Amino acid sequence: MGLGLSIDESYGSFTPVLPAYIEDDIFTITDFKKSIQERLEKNYTPHSIVRENGERIDTYFFYEKSKGIRIITYIEDSTDEELKNYIPFTSDYFLTYLQVNENKTYFIYAERNGKGCMFPAEKRDAFFSGKYSGCEGGAVEVKETDNGFAVYVKFFKEYLPPTEDYPYPFYFDYYDITKVDDDGVLEEYEAYHFPDVWTIGNIIPLTSEEPKIIHANSGKVDVDDFLYKPIDIMTENLKRNSFECADDTISITTNKQSYDLEDVARINVKINSWSDEDYIKLKVYDVNQEIVFEKSSTLTKKNESSFLIDLHKSQEIPVFHKGLYKAEVEYGIDGSKKSVYFTIGEGTIPENTDSCYFYLTYDNFSKSASVLIHVDDSSNSGRDQVQIFVDKKGDSKNKLDENDVSYSINTYNIGAQEYTSDGGWITKSKHNTDGRILLNNDGYDAFIHVKDVTKDFRFAIEQIDDTGMEGALLKSVRIPSSGFSTNPEFWSEVEISNEKFSTLIADKYQPDEIVVTQLLDVNLILVGDTWDSEIKNIIKKNLNTKYSPFISAELNRVGITYHYDYNFVELSENDSGELFDYVKSESKSWRGTFYGEDDFDEPWGLGTWIKGNHTEWVKGDRFNVDFKIMDASKMEEYIQQNIISQDNKFTKPSAVNLIFISGDMDDIDFLHTYGLKTKDVATEEYHEAVGMMGFGGKYNFYFFDLYSVPWHGTQGLLDSDPTDDWGWYDKTWDNDMINLHDIHTNERHAKLISDYTNNSISFLITPSYLYEPIYKSKYVADIVLVSMGSDSSIPSLTHKFFNAQKIKKELEKLTPFSEWEIKFTVKKISDSSFPISLKNAINEQKAIPFYEGYPEFGTVQVVSSEKIKKAVIEWATT
Repeated sequence: MGLGLSIDESYGSFTPVLPAYIEDDIFTITDFKKSIQERLEKNYTPHSIVRENGERIDTYFFYEKSKGIRIITYIEDSTDEELKNYIPFTSDYFLTYLQVNENKTYFIYAERNGKGCMFPAEKRDAFFSGKYSGCEGGAVEVKETDNGFAVYVKFFKEYLPPTEDYPYPFYFDYYDITKVDDDGVLEEYEAYHFPDVWTIGNIIPLTSEEPKIIHANSGKVDVDDFLYKPIDIMTENLKRNSFECADDTISITTNKQSYDLEDVARINVKINSWSDEDYIKLKVYDVNQEIVFEKSSTLTKKNESSFLIDLHKSQEIPVFHKGLYKAEVEYGIDGSKKSVYFTIGEGTIPENTDSCYFYLTYDNFSKSASVLIHVDDSSNSGRDQVQIFVDKKGDSKNKLDENDVSYSINTYNIGAQEYTSDGGWITKSKHNTDGRILLNNDGYDAFIHVKDVTKDFRFAIEQIDDTGMEGALLKSVRIPSSGFSTNPEFWSEVEISNEKFSTLIADKYQPDEIVVTQLLDVNLILVGDTWDSEIKNIIKKNLNTKYSPFISAELNRVGITYHYDYNFVELSENDSGELFDYVKSESKSWRGTFYGEDDFDEPWGLGTWIKGNHTEWVKGDRFNVDFKIMDASKMEEYIQQNIISQDNKFTKPSAVNLIFISGDMDDIDFLHTYGLKTKDVATEEYHEAVGMMGFGGKYNFYFFDLYSVPWHGTQGLLDSDPTDDWGWYDKTWDNDMINLHDIHTNERHAKLISDYTNNSISFLITPSYLYEPIYKSKYVADIVLVSMGSDSSIPSLTHKFFNAQKIKKELEKLTPFSEWEIKFTVKKISDSSFPISLKNAINEQKAIPFYEGYPEFGTVQVVSSEKIKKAVIEWATT
């Protein structure tokens, strides 16, 4: 029986960077077997992560100058469960992936039971399928410790050490088996992945450079100051801390700064990346920011390229004139960008200005610190972030303690995440704090506020740039350079000056971020039951009490906060009974078509669920229960007429109603679900939905039937034993489509209702995200049909694939004040003019089996949507 992999990801974005110690000599495997972790801690600080249960994973990464890579990991784990008849692992296991150069990646595994091995990563799939069982490239030693186990990894071959420019890509997964049954079958496990959001992190060497003093200014700044005051004016008298931006992918130079009109300008480009992307594009802008020249090229094997521009005889563009020009190079599609200026004739080259910097402030009265960060990032793609580390008392020299705190803020989420410390970073224990990020075309500005800080605090900051390049590394930079997350001894001391923020006349008119509040009455109406006090209290703890939506493109709040006032209401026994009678009268039988009551020995659909979970509905070798479906729109109309419109508190403009129908088999003596038949306005075809558990939206309410039986795609597939957790049937309904037939605790009962409520509030009733519309007076939709063969009749058949009038009609509905033109063209993939990159992306198809591991049941050809997207954008821009 196989034990599958899954990655436990949090919504936080803790730094994905680990430090490496470069040493002459380190502990050997023999030393490791005899020594304890405290001997290591005398000289080295581990990269320490505290799991959600409070147990630590400590990693020491070494590069021994004469021998190469060594990794030592200590894992705290109070459980020690063993599985039986599983492959490839039967105990807790630790998996590591390490890329040591551009072409070589290793997979390393270690089991708590003592097994361990490493081999090239390309053999991983063969290992998990049981086709490969060897070891190659190094040794892995595992030993038990007092509170868990430890792993020592030794590489036999010596590779070049990691550097700032070429770090080692690295990640690990830990799987903690927490519960097995008496037969050694897995029941529960916990998984931890590093890094917690990104797929891959980096290992970068520590340096011996002494941390520089960081300048702090006096005074206090808050979120509203950051949002509404011009930062350049507010900070004009403050001391700035500058640093090199993380994205060093592109280096661009010219052979001269000033040219004559008779010259040939040479633009030299050097790329620093392990990505397999080889496409670069040059654009030259004049002083009015108009593009006057553009050209594409590919990189050499040394990741270099040059562009030659004949300034006098260029055939591509009008003749250049005297003046200032900016040459900008972009790597890949929507990738990193870098620019350089040159002049034709006399002129002044703009001075190089700091493109990344931050201002730090300290307010002695409130004992708080603030940091304002500016980052230039022309690509502005992916999940970019900055993270700060603060030793509030300045007393953490060699080890993290409870006075250390970290905040990360990224370009995907609003607000800053706070991480606490207990000897290691508790990455799961986090909450939002005062912080904000403002996006713009050239990068972003960020603000973070830190409370309870003494004047002796110490500080470090890290900027991370996701360049958006497929297969490329994350770029990162730290201030100070060795200011890693778990190495407080290298964080900088802070020198506080008397410089303060400029006082503005407009300060007294400064608005608050939230200018409007709205109270919504949310009525939670229970049908067929009464609110149990324990369940009710748990629900209250789980519910969101307020929410402030924000503009997605800016990560900026829209100026309103919704406050939710929840009212727990019970429908009378008489009214509940009438609703149940209506369900009985309107439900139609689905026996024989929805679940296999005649296939008892080989059940499918709901038969699998009944046989696995509800033998009370089985009599002999038959299913002894009926199953019916009801029109969801009829239930919606019934609730509006007989419940909502009958009570004034339900019809108030500020009221929202969520109805929870709790009718068990005593109230409705058959299994039931809901269906809906709707007509597509574009195709005029009908669509039928079945297996619904709720509905609403026409009026000011939504209803949820807590006993409705859902439908899931795998329910119709055979399962040899529906009483276990393996196979197609999901006994525990981990897909979250659970109902009260399968819930037996107050906690899970309350979670079902609170999840329905929070999801309805966030996604249906009050908006979570707002998107700014961008209107143009005229659009052209250029639709290209790619022919894989040579059928000359394809151009005349385009109307079989596309209906131009319907496409135009639907687009004009979305943008009612714009004009749309639809263009159809047909391109043969075999034509010489067809772009090579798009042809390669289409031809790089993979045959994926419908069922993993069983290609004999059929395959489907799949192309990479990301590669297609990049190739199409590249084609469109040439």
